[in-house]
Amino acid sequence: MKRFSPLLLWTLFFFSACRTAQTGGATKDDGKISVTFLQINDVYEIAPLSGGREGGIARVATLKKQYKQKDPNTFLVIAGDFLSPSVYNSLQQGGKAIRGKQMVDALNAAGLDIAVFGNHEFDIKENELQERLNESAFAWVSSNAFHKTASGVAPFAKTGGTPFPKTSILQVQDADGTTARIGILAVTLPFNKADYVSYTDPLQTAKEAYNSLKDSVDAVVAITHQAMEEDERLARELPGLTAIIGGHEHDQRYAKIGDVYITKAMANAKNAYVVELRLKPRKNKTKVKTALVLLNETVPLDSATDVVVQKWNRIAQEAYSSLGFDAGAIVMSKGEPLDGR
Repeated sequence: MKRFSPLLLWTLFFFSACRTAQTGGATKDDGKISVTFLQINDVYEIAPLSGGREGGIARVATLKKQYKQKDPNTFLVIAGDFLSPSVYNSLQQGGKAIRGKQMVDALNAAGLDIAVFGNHEFDIKENELQERLNESAFAWVSSNAFHKTASGVAPFAKTGGTPFPKTSILQVQDADGTTARIGILAVTLPFNKADYVSYTDPLQTAKEAYNSLKDSVDAVVAITHQAMEEDERLARELPGLTAIIGGHEHDQRYAKIGDVYITKAMANAKNAYVVELRLKPRKNKTKVKTALVLLNETVPLDSATDVVVQKWNRIAQEAYSSLGFDAGAIVMSKGEPLDGR
């Protein structure tokens, strides 16, 4: 893909510091650069599961720090479904329903970079979603899900803030000065018909978004929340995509359709997909390397993020107690985890 400089609604700027050679001169641009995406999706619990042995947002935070040390151009993304459902959503704090507040707080602490809407984001009330958007410290991208009000249809936005973009461009630079531009589009399946949400067709919208990006970037990545079959169709219809980072299924999925890689991690951050783009921008070449990382006891909990998680655990315990429940009581031994959708 060629690089030009068209006007764009919104661009994320992430630059790593340039280094100098030991002789004092600047190092030479070698024409190669890597960009790493850490993917989670369908995350409903902030604390570790299975007695603390797997998952947990604090482990996700550790993973980002580890990869950020290897590649400063590392981005943590979540492919939808994280504000709902959750047992927290039946609880209150200070007389107000929590409704995903704990998740935004934990993801802020973990350093989430980009979020897209899943169908479950629209389970909660309009005013509750607006509060969560306002609280988020990360970027949102939404190509086909929009805010419907009495005044009409418009992009979602923080109150008084810039509308969330339909597409985004990550501008990156490495230590020797090589630069690249990665286009991002994001589509959500039109499953939840909440009265404050308006959708455009995911496939047609993705095509339009891709065409608006392809001539001004070195690679285009789609972050999606839809069925695997739809992601595979998207890959066939847009063979120029570099990768599809997907959500919606709760089990791990992987496919390669032509040259397009499709990845979906397990629900509740039991693992994370690593999608590394190795680019040679001047030669218009991109290679993709994927890896699956288990988030188990071998990955330590990030202490700062764990402080936030423990805070919300205490809030939940107090809320349960006020309702007369002992959240620690064992009511049944099933022998295997139960996964609801």
